[in-house]
Parts: sequence; C-alpha cells; structure tokens
Amino acid sequence: MKKKKKIGVPGIVSVGVHVVRYVVRQIVSDVRDDAETALESLHIGTHGKPALRVDVNAEDSFKRELHKYQGGRFKKVKVYGEESLRSTDLDLSLKKELAVLVDAVDGTDLVERGFSNWCSAAVFFDPRNQPGKKLVAAFVGVAVDESPADVYFATSESPDAFVRRNSDNNKLAGLSKVKSLKEASICFYGQKADNYLSVATGAFTNRLSALNARTKKTGKKLDLRIYNMAGIPMMVKLADHRVSLARGVDAVIEVEGQKPHDCVPGLFIAKKAGAVVRNLDGSDFSFEQMEKLLLRPASNEQTYVLAATEKLSDELLALLKD
Repeated sequence: MKKKKKIGVPGIVSVGVHVVRYVVRQIVSDVRDDAETALESLHIGTHGKPALRVDVNAEDSFKRELHKYQGGRFKKVKVYGEESLRSTDLDLSLKKELAVLVDAVDGTDLVERGFSNWCSAAVFFDPRNQPGKKLVAAFVGVAVDESPADVYFATSESPDAFVRRNSDNNKLAGLSKVKSLKEASICFYGQKADNYLSVATGAFTNRLSALNARTKKTGKKLDLRIYNMAGIPMMVKLADHRVSLARGVDAVIEVEGQKPHDCVPGLFIAKKAGAVVRNLDGSDFSFEQMEKLLLRPASNEQTYVLAATEKLSDELLALLKD
C-alpha cells in the first residue's frame, strides 16, 4: 500500500487561516443573532466547570470545518478541545499523528459580557517531528467589526509572523521601540482575584511605588499605563505595532500561571515577530520549551514576561523578583 503523504506547512496554513476565521465569524453570528441561547450555561464532561453553548458550538464548528476542508484532506487530524486539554492523562508524546490543540473561544467571560478582547486560537502540533519543529503552526483569530477576522499566524518553517487581512498575508508590522517602564503600556491578566493580587500587591507594587516617587521628585510623572486585560489578543497586538507614532502594547506579563493552550499560541507568534519572551528567572522562553509544555497540556502552568525590547524586559523582571 502506498504511504500517505504527510501534510505540509503550506496546507496547514491554508486550513488554519480558513477554519479560525470561520469560527470567529460563527461566534460573532451566534451571539448577535441569539445571545440568550449562545450564552446558555451547559455542564459537559467530567471536570465540573460549566461551558457556554457558544463555546461548545465553536469547538464543534472548528472540528467540522477542519475535517471537511478541501474534500476531507484533514479529516484524520486529531482535535483536542477544552475538555481534552484539561485532562492530566493527555500525553502527546505518546501520539504518532498530527494534532490540533484548540481554544475556540479564548475569553469566554469577555464574550459573555460583551467585551471585545477575545479570540480563537489553535496550535497544530506533530510530536513525531524533531525538537523545534513539533509546534508546526499557531493561529489566532481576532474579530474586526463586520470584516473577516484578522488571523495572525506563524510556522516552524518561517522566521517571521504574519497576519491575514481580507485575502492577503502580510508580515506583522513589528514591535514598539519602548525601552523604559516609565513610557510603557503593560498588560496583565487581572480579571480574577488571585491574578489581580499577584501583580497588585507585593514586591512589584512596592518597587513601582518607589519608581513613581523618584520620578515625581524630578517634577515629572510616569507615562506608564497598566491594563488588567491581557492574554493572546494583547500578545498579537504587541507584535503588530502598526502605527509607529501611536501608543501600543509594549509588554504582557503573567506571574500567577496559565495553561499552555492559553498562552503558547500568542507567545509563539510574538517571538517569531521578534519579541522578547522570558521566564521569570530571566532565562529565554524558547520554542523548545513551548513544545515541552504542549506535550502535557494540563500538567503545568506557565509564567512569563513578554516585552517589545530587551531593556524593558530587564526592567520588568527586576520589578517582579521576589
């Protein structure tokens, strides 16, 4: 029997952009047309945490659209969604197939409240590949008014990151040049109490207060902005600083810890775009480290500092030390 040809990166880019864009459009349509049904709470699986119907529908839509694309070319790609990714039994190192890890609605709480900082994210992962090539591609879809979603993506085969707007692929605009915390716009995930308090109390706040006091003595004010909305959408915005004269996102920090599927798609794309991604001990958050995390998606929570420049990263890490 003739061995089936392995799906290449160009095919994965084609299906990834198509499916993520389709799912974002489906989410927007479901909430707009029948919010009462879309935001209904459902109890599914064994982990106890309820899901909204829009979550379930989006994941089903992802799988269905993936498997029927190009006449069923991708029908054997295994899909791991929210329920699977919570299971501590999942070990992708034991698998011998291309898989896709999907967070069809990353930011369900924001969708529920009518906020816009949500996305659909997916990682195509092949544990058979050599280190540095296992994470084949990452895709992030962000809703844009009535237009097709912007889909940010990067692959193991290219040193760059891209965005599909309308029908063209474009390299990301790049990063800001901000090097000092005094001028930076930083984001952290602070919707839940533990996450908020992890940044809003302790060493970070004390050091920030001292920096603020020193700056005031010079007759100036900190031009720092802190936003407690973070996650993957802010990561891709950091990597796509389109208007050079306007303020953008300069750093995204996480000191409490996120599951790999909640951060790796955005970190992978941002790092490909040239951003500095580090662990809290200052070491490089490498592509190989991202892959190791994805092998056991439910086993670890990851902290990090993502910054536009090394100097800004250094300053943030100094503030975040215990």
